[in-house]
Amino acid sequence: MSSEQTQLSAESASVRSSVEGAFTERLAVGLQELKSGAVLCDVVLKGAEESDVGIPYHRVVLSAQSSYFRTMFASDWKESSQQEIQLHNIPGNTLRKLVDFAYTGQIPVDGDDVQSLLAAAIFLDFSPVAALCWDVLEKHMDVSSYLQAYLLAKLHNNPRLAEKTKRLVLHHFVQIAQSAEFKLVNAETIIELAVSDDLTR
Repeated sequence: MSSEQTQLSAESASVRSSVEGAFTERLAVGLQELKSGAVLCDVVLKGAEESDVGIPYHRVVLSAQSSYFRTMFASDWKESSQQEIQLHNIPGNTLRKLVDFAYTGQIPVDGDDVQSLLAAAIFLDFSPVAALCWDVLEKHMDVSSYLQAYLLAKLHNNPRLAEKTKRLVLHHFVQIAQSAEFKLVNAETIIELAVSDDLTR
């Protein structure tokens, strides 16, 4: 390939990248404007609380980001024809954060709501959000949250984190066993931990 062809190819790639970036940004801004103005919205989602105020969304946007919503809206589920849908197992604030991610690609995650967001992201199949929640959870662990992280990892089938947090729980078992959270753990899990060869006594 000649130097002139190489230059033209590089320029073409640069233009394509610029156009794609502009397209993505325009699409994101346009979708947010449509949602904010409730323009062409065709479904209202409400969270678990009876007092939760529903917010209008676009089925196609939700379906593009979540196989759960895609199945709900494109199947014979009763929700496929409903104008208002209440998700009884997801708090309203969590639902709004998660669904807004479908429009912006951004979501704030902190230690206070990471568990709620993780459970909802797994249930609704927002896998990028679930991955972010796991990352936040792992990076902000300390002795007070090792047990909680272990139980979450087991519950939501994250074997790598479950193994890591189990070792941490076993290493700090005496301290963790005195916590209020430990008293809420089921007997099967307590026995599993107590008989482990890796338990620090």
